[in-house]
Formats: sequence, C-alpha cells, structure tokens
Amino acid sequence: MTLVQEISIVWLKRDLRLSDHQSIAEAIRAGFPVLLMYCFEPSLIAAPQSDDRHWRFVWESLQEMQTRLKALKTSVAIFHMEVQEVFQYLKAEFDIQAVYSHLETGIHITFERDKQMSAFFKEIGISWYEYAQQGVSRGLIDRSRWTNSWYEFANAPIQNPDWDNASFIELSDSFMKNLPQREISEVWKKPNPSMQPGGESKGRLYLKSFLEKRVKNYSRHISKPELSRKGCSRLSPYLAWGCISLREVYQSSEQKAKSGFQARNFTNFQSRLRWHCHFIQKFEMECRM
Repeated sequence: MTLVQEISIVWLKRDLRLSDHQSIAEAIRAGFPVLLMYCFEPSLIAAPQSDDRHWRFVWESLQEMQTRLKALKTSVAIFHMEVQEVFQYLKAEFDIQAVYSHLETGIHITFERDKQMSAFFKEIGISWYEYAQQGVSRGLIDRSRWTNSWYEFANAPIQNPDWDNASFIELSDSFMKNLPQREISEVWKKPNPSMQPGGESKGRLYLKSFLEKRVKNYSRHISKPELSRKGCSRLSPYLAWGCISLREVYQSSEQKAKSGFQARNFTNFQSRLRWHCHFIQKFEMECRM
C-alpha cells in the first residue's frame, strides 16, 4: 500500500511576496510540507480588464520569488490553466490538508471563481483559509466602524513566515509535463524598459526612495501628471499585486512621520492608503457600481 503524502498548499494570487505573508506563515505553522503555487487563469487573462502588461508584471514578480526561494530549495509551481483543474490533479496526487490564500477583492470573474472554488473545496473536504490583504472586509453590512478596523489592520504586527521551521514540496517534472496546460507567453517574459518591473525588491526600492526623498513633494505634486512621477510613491502596481504589503508601507511611513521628517506629507500619503482600501470596500459592498 502506497501512502499519499499530506501537504498544505499556498495558492498565491495578488500576494506575490515573501514578507508579511500570513498565508505562507499559517501554512508553515500547520506543520505539513508546503506547496507554493500560482495559476495563470485563461478565463482571467481573456477578461477585458486584463492586458499583457499585467501578466508581464506578475511573471517578473514570480521570477524574483523563484530566485529568493532557491535558498530554501523550493520554488513556486506555476500553472497556465484554470485553477479548479489544477486542484483536481493535485488532489489525485496528494492528501491536501488545507489551502491558504489571501482574501481577494477583485472583479466579477474572480469573485465567481472564488465562490466556485469554495464549493469545490467543501465538496472534496478541503479546508480553505483566507486572510485579509489590505484592510477590506467581505460581507460587511455597514462601514460605521470601518476606519477603526482599517487602523487595527494597518498597525497589526508584520506576519513574516518562520522559514527556519518550513518544509516544502516540489512537483515532479513528469507531473508538470502531463498537465494539459498552455505555454507561458513569450511576451510576458520580455522586459519592457518603459514600465516599472515587477518584484518585491523593486517595490522596496520605490518605497525607500519615496520615504527618503520623493515624499517632500508629495502634497504639491500629487495632482500634476508629470511632476507626480517624481513626487508620489509609485507603489501602485506593487500594492495591487501584493509585491509589498500595505501594512508594511503604512508602518514604514508612520515611523518616518513620528521622527518628524515630512510629517504633513506622510499624513496625506497615509490618508490615500486608507482611501485606496475604502473605495475597494465600497465596490465590495455595493458591487452594482
């Protein structure tokens, strides 16, 4: 009798980083070998909201994760097929103890996919744990305490994974080759020098330069298309794809503000971080908009 290996799975979506990552931290804490995976979903790629520039940024972010994960002798398993199909193949190969991911607030396609996956996991008896990514709550009835909740989220301790106690699982070449998946587009693999590159380290460089220099012009340049390039944070894509956590950005800016450096500009910047989540929360609660 062959024993099927018990594993935990971290399903990466818009959380393409290794620091302040609660899903990875909780999966490691559960004590089973962890499989890290990302799925390029054809249905999402075909959506009118999608463009090659998004998937290039995602690909670049994943490649940086791969480089950093080499030290841990693991990597992210990257698929190009619908996510439920991927899990059907994984379920046939492993005893999946639980799936961990962030709680995505996206568009209609991703919401319907999440509902479908929730039903699928329940049907096959797999627990799915989702964690807040940016201070947005699903199922909220009113926003009367929302601001307080956001500050609680933003000030909560950083959730760095315990890499020293982590064990990982790698998928075999034969498993990957036998999957009926599409090739990764060569367009995504070709850097575009006119666009900001993906990756956690790139996000940190933009954060560092903003905290130390560019913030001084934040309030004056925020509404000026050309000057905002040099006076604003330029963190939008890194926050959108989770290359750097909103919590870390907030706490880093708060530390600078408390030191007395550019306090007014940092206060204005932090209010935009909060608005960012507030408007996502509005769309989450009133999706008819």
